[in-house]
Amino acid sequence: SQIFQLCEFILEASNKPSLLLATLQTLQRFLTWIPLGYIFETNIISGLASKFLPNSIFRTATIECLTEIASLSPSDIPDVYKGSMQKLLVHFIQQLSTFFPRETNMAAAYDEGSEADRAFISRLALFFCTYLKSYLSLFDLPNGGVAEEQVVYESLVYMIRVSEVDDEEIFKTCLDFWMYFSKELYTIDAQWKISPASSLNNQAVNVSRLNNMHPKHVLFDAILHSLRILMIDRMAKPEEVIIVEDDNGQIVREMTKDTEVIAQYKLMREIIVYLTNLSYEDTEAIMLEKLDSQVAGGMFSWNGLNTLCWAIGSISGAMSELDEKRFLVS
Repeated sequence: SQIFQLCEFILEASNKPSLLLATLQTLQRFLTWIPLGYIFETNIISGLASKFLPNSIFRTATIECLTEIASLSPSDIPDVYKGSMQKLLVHFIQQLSTFFPRETNMAAAYDEGSEADRAFISRLALFFCTYLKSYLSLFDLPNGGVAEEQVVYESLVYMIRVSEVDDEEIFKTCLDFWMYFSKELYTIDAQWKISPASSLNNQAVNVSRLNNMHPKHVLFDAILHSLRILMIDRMAKPEEVIIVEDDNGQIVREMTKDTEVIAQYKLMREIIVYLTNLSYEDTEAIMLEKLDSQVAGGMFSWNGLNTLCWAIGSISGAMSELDEKRFLVS
């Protein structure tokens, strides 16, 4: 308690940047094992978000502290503190939007930024992935809606922006969350379609696509559209099969062994299959538009054509046989 009280006192009273930075770094190492009351029954979360996050000097150290809090296991958080955990994201988004609006081109900011900017964007990816994977369900409402809807939506927009950064480590971090997100949304959407509420909707004439979707699917539909584009544009290379002649003159199949790339392809394939099952119409429209741009739109590139072909191949079996035939013919 004395160590925490000292850190809290320095953070509230000191104006010396070097001391404040050292204190934040010290606090970060204590946050995962100190009693939860020190985190949720004090002003430490709001203080970190409002006082230190907007300041470029302390930004990276601050987000590391908040990530440590976000990494606490949900099973270890009593119900009495879950409201405070929700407020962590609310405070964070409120402050983040003041210096990093959600419209920010994160890829350009990362490419053109300083080392400190790059470090912050990397930590930003880790914070969002850690928090949203563990605590996104905290915002679920009994009626299928989402509490703090705007905050949650903006968090996912930031995740899309960060995922666009041309850095493999950041992208791999983001993929872990998108796998969780797409699978979770697919699961609840499938359950919704066989629920009584959905059955009542389907009795109407000319039911729109949105009427047959879970409320979270409706809310996140634009996010899913952006995610489909991202997955198609960044699709990893699948396992290659090369036909070669061996020493005995026999024609044999030879498999490539780039295990890291193959593992990433399998993960991305699983994500894009979930996304296709959520809306094969949107996936099809995006792929056809990109194919048209490659062929007739003056935007041809070997990399773009390769990733598109890999993405098209990855969704084999995700559509019905008739839809798949129609898609391939068109």
